[in-house]
Amino acid sequence: MSCAIHSFVERIEVLTPEGLRQAYVLATNVYQNTPEGWRMVMHHASPGTVDSAQGNQIGALVLH
Repeated sequence: MSCAIHSFVERIEVLTPEGLRQAYVLATNVYQNTPEGWRMVMHHASPGTVDSAQGNQIGALVLH
């Protein structure tokens, strides 16, 4: 096992003139275990929604 994949929802808070706002990002990071240790080899992020953050449930534990 020399690879790890993390998929997650990030909540970002931004202070705007209208007050504190929240944004959501759906992200995936892929890490490779190298002789120098774990290194991120891929990152992807897309805009998310409140619904995607609330629906973030752990699914199947098998990677296809």
